Amino acid sequence: MTKNKLSIDFKNFAEYAEKLEALGGDLKATAEEALKATHKNITPNLKRDIAKHRKSGKTERSLIEKAEVTWEGTVASCPIGFDLANGGLPSLFLMYGTPKHAPANQYGRYSGEVAGIEKGEELYNDIYGPRTKREVKKLQEEVFAKAIKKRMGG
Repeated sequence: MTKNKLSIDFKNFAEYAEKLEALGGDLKATAEEALKATHKNITPNLKRDIAKHRKSGKTERSLIEKAEVTWEGTVASCPIGFDLANGGLPSLFLMYGTPKHAPANQYGRYSGEVAGIEKGEELYNDIYGPRTKREVKKLQEEVFAKAIKKRMGG
């Protein structure tokens, strides 16, 4: 399974959560809604950018398109990206690139040069980029603000 998981992290999150609970709102449902909305925001970009690298389509099919929120105690998580165990491993090489030299043998000698894969900025930025982080924070804050407004009768 993927190691990438969504989290809720925006300025004044604790304040929003306290206010929502004080108004009798469902913090758990709101957190799940925020995570699902974030997943919905990131996944189309990944789908678009992985299509540029299509060979067999196996990596593209490993994209996690269903937002499933799981709870471990008070921590909610929602996997994003590619399912590494089911064809998504090449996405790591596309995101981070590969070395341009052959691995060293047992004597520490290199057998020659290999082509290597350049780091794919688009896929990396779709998950970790500053624009994505700003969008995610804004989106999650809006979900919580909307829930608070709804509880206040607005």
